[in-house]
Amino acid sequence: MTENGLIASHQHIVLGLSGGPDSVCLFHVLRKMADEWDLSLHPVHINHQIRPEGAMHDQKYVEKICAEAGLACRVVTFDCEKMAKEQGLTTEEAGRIMRYRAFDEEAQRICASGVPAGQIRIATAHNADDQVETVLLRLLRGTGTAGLAGIDVRRKSEAGFWIVRPILFAWKEDILRYCEEHQLDPCVDSTNAQPLYARNRVRLSLIPVLQEYNAGIKDALLRLSEVAGEEKAYLDGVAESALGDAAVKEGTYRVFDLLGQPDAVRHRAVGIALKEAGLTEDVSWAHYRQIDRILRSESPSAEVSLPHGFRAVREYENLRVLAQSEEKEAWELRVTEGSYEELQGSGARFDKTALEESYGSGAAGRIRLRTRREGDYIAIPGGRKKLQDLFVDSKVPKHLRDGIRLVAIGSEVLWIPPRQEGLERERFSARYRAGEAEKNVILVEVFTVV
Repeated sequence: MTENGLIASHQHIVLGLSGGPDSVCLFHVLRKMADEWDLSLHPVHINHQIRPEGAMHDQKYVEKICAEAGLACRVVTFDCEKMAKEQGLTTEEAGRIMRYRAFDEEAQRICASGVPAGQIRIATAHNADDQVETVLLRLLRGTGTAGLAGIDVRRKSEAGFWIVRPILFAWKEDILRYCEEHQLDPCVDSTNAQPLYARNRVRLSLIPVLQEYNAGIKDALLRLSEVAGEEKAYLDGVAESALGDAAVKEGTYRVFDLLGQPDAVRHRAVGIALKEAGLTEDVSWAHYRQIDRILRSESPSAEVSLPHGFRAVREYENLRVLAQSEEKEAWELRVTEGSYEELQGSGARFDKTALEESYGSGAAGRIRLRTRREGDYIAIPGGRKKLQDLFVDSKVPKHLRDGIRLVAIGSEVLWIPPRQEGLERERFSARYRAGEAEKNVILVEVFTVV
């Protein structure tokens, strides 16, 4: 803990306490440290309801050892298998999500009581065997060198609190020996001895086979994770710096600054950009290659679809990372008639006489607020221009064009209102602008519907 700067004096520790050997060992260690280090412990137990009788036994055990230590234990109960089914997750994934959500909630509760966030740590009891299993699982699923680092000894939670793994480099056999020597009598999860989950199968079946080829395979894989972790930390720092230099604004980066970086740095920089946008899982090597292609593309408008509705979009000299599009706010159209002097609203004023020459006496009633469609055009001095060409010339990003609202009669665009993403300014038809002396004017206004 001292070597890695994981826990310091006067901190509040949110501890994931399952009741198994690993967490009970860590709980015992932290309790022994608490007085000397002035630590405040906040145990959290998650009842996944996967083994109804066993789960309740574990909960009562945890509540008992916490009560004996004079500590309150927060218990979170949820149906892990039901959540997994509803959200299309494995039970392992569902359990992990709920655990870390509960840890963050407890940390936020402590923070709300007046404790600075920097004085709060979330401690989990991952061990060296967990690390080895994680590296093997990632190798089997396909991973880059960053994935070989395995479980981080420290990282930030979604809510921004530090998660630390104080016993990540302790082997399971040493943890069990510690529990025995101190007569801790932890709970034993019977499912750990069953090949129900991928991690269990790696531990029970794959590692014994690998040990036939190399009896020290676990030590070798642990060393690999440490070396990969050191290199990952260095390259991540370089990538963060490169991404910062390329940033135009949040979520937008200069293409040519990224292309000027070595592949290893660029890919990590893109990975950081994806995480900052909220995409933290299921990004494959193929996605990075696709993003490379649009960075090098001669087309100024290209995009890549990413997992969970995210997109990477090339907008001329910039790359943007976009989350799944949210429904746009509703707009409302208002059309009124009168003299230029009488009409006080802010919007677009058109010469009613000129409009009626083109569209008849009911021209005002034919004005519509909509998005673009095939064949749209707008009048310009000396002629007219296709709306598609106008957007290209104005460098409106391709992915934004279908969402831009415009006011039109039939295929003729009269006005493109301002304050829309991708537009530098509003646009007006050159054919129907009303002068200040006009007596027959149509005022068109658009409003956001609250």
